[in-house]
Amino acid sequence: MSSPLVIALPKAGNNVTEKACKLLGLSPAHHKHTANYHLAETNKVIYTYRNPRNALVSAVKYLNSQVRGMDSLITEDKLIDQFFDFFNCSLPYTYRAFAPWHKTSACIIKFEDLITKKEEMNKIADYMGVKHCSDATYAQLYGSSPTWSGKLSEWELVWTDKLDHYWKEEGVVEIEQGLGYQLAL
Repeated sequence: MSSPLVIALPKAGNNVTEKACKLLGLSPAHHKHTANYHLAETNKVIYTYRNPRNALVSAVKYLNSQVRGMDSLITEDKLIDQFFDFFNCSLPYTYRAFAPWHKTSACIIKFEDLITKKEEMNKIADYMGVKHCSDATYAQLYGSSPTWSGKLSEWELVWTDKLDHYWKEEGVVEIEQGLGYQLAL
């Protein structure tokens, strides 16, 4: 059984990618959050990325669930705090640090496609040389994260002008565009 490395930015879909691998009959190493793109030189790596806005919202949901006494609201203050302290550095810095993954031999997976298109899961199968998944197998993928709240993050519901100011000032719009996200603001 093949053992790929599952790597992604925090809150970018590591758990669902790991589950996709298991559903394909693979035995993935527990996922990592590492910018060490050199791992792709000697390993089979499945790298997942996600819309930065939804990764930020998911990070706040995660924080809300982890901190005792924290309410579950997603507020502007929490989003801005998490933007500048996205798992020990800023969100833009994190996305820039992980950018070299897109130029490696890793299997690059877009989170939004993985959870909506069976073909994205079959991209992993092709990369790993295993059989494609059936519709029934693919149907088991959705909602697989320990932090799954029952629905996907929807940044549009919580976005503010102040957050948008920081987003633009810190160059995240360009990061989004580089990843293929064309967002109307």
